Amino acid sequence: ADVEEIGVQADNVKAKEQSKPEPSYIKSPENYKEAAGIKEKTPEAPPTTRALHCSINDILDLIKAEPDPSHFVLVGSGQKRIVGIAKKIVKVMNECGYASVGKIAKINAKKLNEMKIDDVKNQLKGNCLLVDEAAELLFTTINKIFSLMDEYYGDFVVILADEGDTLDRLFKYTPSLGRRFKYIIDIHKFTEEDYREE
Repeated sequence: ADVEEIGVQADNVKAKEQSKPEPSYIKSPENYKEAAGIKEKTPEAPPTTRALHCSINDILDLIKAEPDPSHFVLVGSGQKRIVGIAKKIVKVMNECGYASVGKIAKINAKKLNEMKIDDVKNQLKGNCLLVDEAAELLFTTINKIFSLMDEYYGDFVVILADEGDTLDRLFKYTPSLGRRFKYIIDIHKFTEEDYREE
Protein backbone atom coordinates (compact mmCIF):
# COMPACT_ATOMS: atom_id res chain seq x y z
CA ALA A 1 0.00 0.00 0.00
CA ASP A 2 3.05 2.27 0.32
CA VAL A 3 3.79 1.97 -3.39
CA GLU A 4 1.25 3.24 -5.91
CA GLU A 5 1.25 1.27 -9.14
CA ILE A 6 0.40 3.07 -12.36
CA GLY A 7 -0.20 0.91 -15.44
CA VAL A 8 1.86 1.90 -18.44
CA GLN A 9 -0.97 1.01 -20.83
CA ALA A 10 -4.37 -0.54 -20.18
CA ASP A 11 -2.55 -3.50 -18.66
CA ASN A 12 1.09 -4.45 -18.39
CA VAL A 13 3.15 -3.65 -21.43
CA LYS A 14 4.61 -6.88 -22.72
CA ALA A 15 7.40 -6.79 -25.22
CA LYS A 16 6.42 -8.60 -28.37
CA GLU A 17 8.08 -11.95 -28.81
CA GLN A 18 10.16 -11.02 -31.80
CA SER A 19 13.80 -11.12 -32.51
CA LYS A 20 15.34 -7.84 -31.47
CA PRO A 21 17.98 -6.46 -33.82
CA GLU A 22 21.39 -6.03 -32.31
CA PRO A 23 21.71 -2.46 -30.98
CA SER A 24 24.18 -0.11 -32.57
CA TYR A 25 26.98 0.41 -30.12
CA ILE A 26 27.50 4.04 -29.43
CA LYS A 27 31.21 4.66 -29.31
CA SER A 28 31.31 8.36 -28.60
CA PRO A 29 28.97 11.26 -27.79
CA GLU A 30 29.64 12.66 -31.27
CA ASN A 31 27.96 9.76 -33.10
CA TYR A 32 25.03 8.89 -30.83
CA LYS A 33 22.57 10.91 -32.94
CA GLU A 34 23.70 9.17 -36.10
CA ALA A 35 23.35 5.75 -34.41
CA ALA A 36 19.81 6.64 -33.29
CA GLY A 37 18.91 8.12 -36.70
CA ILE A 38 18.45 11.65 -35.36
CA LYS A 39 19.15 14.68 -37.52
CA GLU A 40 21.49 17.29 -36.08
CA LYS A 41 19.82 20.14 -34.21
CA THR A 42 21.39 23.21 -32.65
CA PRO A 43 20.38 23.47 -28.98
CA GLU A 44 19.58 26.83 -27.38
CA ALA A 45 22.34 26.28 -24.84
CA PRO A 46 25.01 23.59 -24.47
CA PRO A 47 23.36 20.49 -23.00
CA THR A 48 24.68 19.10 -19.74
CA THR A 49 23.79 15.62 -21.03
CA ARG A 50 23.13 14.38 -24.49
CA ALA A 51 19.33 14.32 -24.12
CA LEU A 52 18.68 17.48 -22.14
CA HIS A 53 17.47 19.66 -25.02
CA CYS A 54 16.01 16.98 -27.31
CA SER A 55 12.34 16.39 -28.06
CA ILE A 56 10.63 13.46 -26.31
CA ASN A 57 10.65 11.45 -29.54
CA ASP A 58 14.39 12.04 -29.99
CA ILE A 59 14.97 10.92 -26.40
CA LEU A 60 12.92 7.77 -26.92
CA ASP A 61 14.94 7.04 -30.08
CA LEU A 62 18.17 7.46 -28.09
CA ILE A 63 16.89 5.04 -25.43
CA LYS A 64 16.01 2.47 -28.11
CA ALA A 65 19.57 2.67 -29.48
CA GLU A 66 21.24 2.07 -26.10
CA PRO A 67 23.22 -1.17 -25.83
CA ASP A 68 22.64 -1.27 -22.05
CA PRO A 69 19.71 -0.46 -19.75
CA SER A 70 19.46 3.15 -18.58
CA HIS A 71 18.16 5.08 -15.59
CA PHE A 72 16.73 8.59 -15.80
CA VAL A 73 16.36 11.94 -14.06
CA LEU A 74 13.42 14.17 -14.98
CA VAL A 75 14.04 17.83 -14.22
CA GLY A 76 10.79 19.74 -13.91
CA SER A 77 7.42 19.72 -12.22
CA GLY A 78 3.82 18.70 -12.78
CA GLN A 79 2.61 15.24 -11.80
CA LYS A 80 0.82 14.59 -15.11
CA ARG A 81 3.94 15.58 -17.03
CA ILE A 82 6.28 13.49 -14.85
CA VAL A 83 4.06 10.40 -14.93
CA GLY A 84 3.32 10.80 -18.66
CA ILE A 85 7.01 11.01 -19.59
CA ALA A 86 7.82 8.11 -17.22
CA LYS A 87 5.15 5.96 -18.92
CA LYS A 88 6.67 6.63 -22.34
CA ILE A 89 10.17 5.79 -21.08
CA VAL A 90 9.03 2.58 -19.38
CA LYS A 91 7.11 1.49 -22.47
CA VAL A 92 10.28 1.84 -24.58
CA MET A 93 12.41 0.10 -21.94
CA ASN A 94 9.88 -2.75 -21.85
CA GLU A 95 9.92 -3.07 -25.63
CA CYS A 96 13.73 -3.24 -25.47
CA GLY A 97 13.49 -6.06 -22.91
CA TYR A 98 14.67 -4.11 -19.85
CA ALA A 99 11.49 -3.81 -17.76
CA SER A 100 9.73 -7.16 -18.19
CA VAL A 101 6.57 -6.34 -16.25
CA GLY A 102 6.37 -2.68 -17.24
CA LYS A 103 4.55 -1.11 -14.30
CA ILE A 104 5.52 2.06 -12.47
CA ALA A 105 5.81 2.22 -8.68
CA LYS A 106 5.56 5.93 -7.83
CA ILE A 107 6.62 7.19 -4.41
CA ASN A 108 7.72 10.40 -2.71
CA ALA A 109 11.40 10.43 -1.62
CA LYS A 110 10.59 11.22 2.02
CA LYS A 111 8.26 8.23 2.20
CA LEU A 112 10.86 6.02 0.51
CA ASN A 113 13.46 7.13 3.08
CA GLU A 114 11.19 5.80 5.84
CA MET A 115 10.50 2.46 4.14
CA LYS A 116 12.39 -0.78 4.35
CA ILE A 117 13.12 -1.19 0.65
CA ASP A 118 13.96 -4.86 1.15
CA ASP A 119 10.30 -5.45 2.09
CA VAL A 120 9.08 -4.30 -1.34
CA LYS A 121 12.04 -5.14 -3.56
CA ASN A 122 10.39 -8.23 -5.06
CA GLN A 123 7.53 -6.01 -6.29
CA LEU A 124 10.05 -3.79 -8.08
CA LYS A 125 11.71 -6.46 -10.21
CA GLY A 126 10.67 -5.98 -13.82
CA ASN A 127 9.21 -2.56 -13.08
CA CYS A 128 10.12 1.10 -12.71
CA LEU A 129 10.65 2.99 -9.46
CA LEU A 130 9.59 6.61 -9.97
CA VAL A 131 10.82 8.78 -7.09
CA ASP A 132 9.21 12.22 -6.85
CA GLU A 133 10.92 15.06 -4.94
CA ALA A 134 14.10 13.03 -5.41
CA ALA A 135 16.36 15.70 -3.90
CA GLU A 136 15.01 14.58 -0.50
CA LEU A 137 16.58 11.12 -0.85
CA LEU A 138 18.93 10.22 1.96
CA PHE A 139 22.35 8.75 1.21
CA THR A 140 21.37 5.41 2.78
CA THR A 141 18.28 5.23 0.56
CA ILE A 142 20.34 6.05 -2.51
CA ASN A 143 22.71 3.19 -1.64
CA LYS A 144 19.75 0.79 -1.32
CA ILE A 145 18.48 1.92 -4.73
CA PHE A 146 21.97 1.33 -6.17
CA SER A 147 21.93 -2.20 -4.69
CA LEU A 148 18.59 -2.90 -6.40
CA MET A 149 19.93 -1.49 -9.67
CA ASP A 150 22.80 -3.98 -9.44
CA GLU A 151 20.69 -6.93 -8.26
CA TYR A 152 17.99 -6.46 -10.91
CA TYR A 153 20.31 -5.17 -13.63
CA GLY A 154 18.47 -5.11 -16.94
CA ASP A 155 15.05 -5.69 -15.37
CA PHE A 156 14.57 -2.61 -13.21
CA VAL A 157 14.37 1.07 -14.15
CA VAL A 158 14.79 4.03 -11.79
CA ILE A 159 13.46 7.49 -12.62
CA LEU A 160 14.19 10.37 -10.26
CA ALA A 161 12.06 13.52 -10.62
CA ASP A 162 12.46 16.98 -9.07
CA GLU A 163 13.24 20.60 -9.85
CA GLY A 164 16.68 21.44 -11.26
CA ASP A 165 18.05 23.53 -8.37
CA THR A 166 17.32 20.89 -5.75
CA LEU A 167 18.64 18.10 -7.96
CA ASP A 168 21.88 20.01 -8.54
CA ARG A 169 22.53 19.92 -4.80
CA LEU A 170 21.78 16.19 -4.64
CA PHE A 171 24.19 15.46 -7.50
CA LYS A 172 26.82 17.71 -5.94
CA TYR A 173 26.75 15.79 -2.65
CA THR A 174 26.29 12.39 -4.29
CA PRO A 175 28.48 12.39 -7.41
CA SER A 176 27.93 8.65 -7.93
CA LEU A 177 24.41 9.52 -9.13
CA GLY A 178 25.89 11.06 -12.26
CA ARG A 179 27.48 7.75 -13.17
CA ARG A 180 24.30 5.75 -12.60
CA PHE A 181 21.80 7.98 -14.38
CA LYS A 182 22.62 8.22 -18.06
CA TYR A 183 19.85 10.67 -18.99
CA ILE A 184 19.00 13.94 -17.29
CA ILE A 185 15.94 15.19 -19.15
CA ASP A 186 14.59 18.72 -18.84
CA ILE A 187 10.81 18.28 -19.06
CA HIS A 188 9.83 21.94 -18.50
CA LYS A 189 9.14 22.57 -22.19
CA PHE A 190 7.21 19.37 -22.83
CA THR A 191 3.55 19.96 -23.63
CA GLU A 192 0.57 17.71 -22.97
CA GLU A 193 0.96 16.43 -26.51
CA ASP A 194 4.48 15.24 -25.65
CA TYR A 195 3.40 13.14 -22.66
CA ARG A 196 -0.12 12.11 -23.61
CA GLU A 197 -0.64 8.37 -24.06
CA GLU A 198 -1.08 7.23 -27.65
